[in-house]
Amino acid sequence: HSSPLAGREPVLLLASDSPRAEHEVREAMRSSGAMAGVRLLAVASPRGEAWGGVEEGANVGKRRAAAKRGFIEARNAAGLVNRTANFAALSSDLRLLSASHGFVGTAASWTSRLALLAITGERGALPPFVMLDRPLGQLWFAGKS
Repeated sequence: HSSPLAGREPVLLLASDSPRAEHEVREAMRSSGAMAGVRLLAVASPRGEAWGGVEEGANVGKRRAAAKRGFIEARNAAGLVNRTANFAALSSDLRLLSASHGFVGTAASWTSRLALLAITGERGALPPFVMLDRPLGQLWFAGKS
């Protein structure tokens, strides 16, 4: 049987809340040459709109206790997160991503794990996927606080 992608233009959908992700992916595609002929569609999701205004990398280099103050749970408890907008964005992302033929994400991200489950549910099988931060089976921190 033929591939569902036969005869279609290959498209890479980039859904990220990182303001640098699109530039980084475009640069990697250009420099590798392996993605020639693939169209990149990027969906921008600025962190400040619904995430409480914490910029990417805000927790880098901080000790865990200090970093936790910037976690979405702490920002939500302080009333800084627009939960309605956040849920609407998540629902839209999951609906769109569930039609994917593969997935690249991070195991530490609930959104990545939900997207992978949504794709699996729609396909009836686990799609090709890569978790950039750690293997999928290593989801939670087990170290000291």
